[in-house]
Amino acid sequence: MGQGPAAPGPSMEPGAAPPEPMPPELSPEERVVIGRREFAVRLGEFRRTDATWTLPEVALIIKGADLVPDRITERLGLEPTSSRLPGANRWFPGDTDGRWHFECDDRTTRIFSEQLDNVLSAVESRTEALASLRSEGYTVALTVWGYVDHDSQLAFSASDMARIARLNVPLSLSQSLSDR
Repeated sequence: MGQGPAAPGPSMEPGAAPPEPMPPELSPEERVVIGRREFAVRLGEFRRTDATWTLPEVALIIKGADLVPDRITERLGLEPTSSRLPGANRWFPGDTDGRWHFECDDRTTRIFSEQLDNVLSAVESRTEALASLRSEGYTVALTVWGYVDHDSQLAFSASDMARIARLNVPLSLSQSLSDR
C-alpha cells in the first residue's frame, strides 16, 4: 500500500479531545497512514527521546600486521586493557593483525560521557606518539561500540568532539542490533 501525502493529524496527547473526523477527500491509503500515526502517538512511540546506546564501550584501538603490544605500551607509556600478537583470531577469522586496546567499559562506568572522558584523558597527552604510529602504517582509531535499537542516539558534546579532533585519529562507531 502506498503512502500518500500525510495530512497533519490532531493532537493525541493523553487527555486530549477525540480526533476530528478525517476529511472525506482523503483516499483510503491516506486515512490508514494518518490513523496509524495517530495511534502511534497515542501509544507514545513518537515521544521517546532518551533512547541511548546500551552498554557502550569506548576504546583506543591500535592494530597492525607486525604489531608487538609491548612495544606499543612502551612507546605510549600506557598499559593496555587487552592486547594480542599477530596471528589467527578465533573470534574474527581472517583477522590476523595484532591489537592493542585501551578501553573503558561498563565495568568502570555505564555512562558514555564518563567512559569517553576516561579514555580521552588517558591518551590526549600522547598525540605525537599516536601520529608516529599512524605514519608507520598502524591503524589507530577511537572506537565506540554498543547495542542499539532502531531509534537509539549517542550524544557527543562539542567539547568532546574538539578533544577527539585534537587526537587526529578517526572516530569509529560500531553498533550491534542484536536483541541480546
